[in-house]
Amino acid sequence: MSELEFNNKLLSLKDNLQFFANSLTSNREEAEDLVQDTFVKALTNKDKFMDNTNLKAWTYTIMKNTFINNYRRSQKANTFTDSTTDQYYINIPRNNDEDSPETKISVKEIRKAIDKLEDVHRLPFEMHTR
Repeated sequence: MSELEFNNKLLSLKDNLQFFANSLTSNREEAEDLVQDTFVKALTNKDKFMDNTNLKAWTYTIMKNTFINNYRRSQKANTFTDSTTDQYYINIPRNNDEDSPETKISVKEIRKAIDKLEDVHRLPFEMHTR
């Protein structure tokens, strides 16, 4: 198969690949990126395609594998591993009974705003904080 024939047949699969990419990603932009990645990989690896075989199945396999690899890569990027030798620090509670300075200021500002309200609106807040 000539390079021109290969390119034309590959381009004729764009709608099918777009549909398949949408079913994999459920996101239009990610699907477009996946189609583009698939085209790049197919064109780059054209020499690995065997004539008289199913080009559609070949490109679908490229797309599926690209999607799986991207998914695995994103999962690894979101995985946190703690490599500290003192892992007992992980179980130490982080919240203490003291409020932070920011919290104290925020509470004061909220209290001032509530105190400015009319009795009808202020009383429910005061009843809640008792």
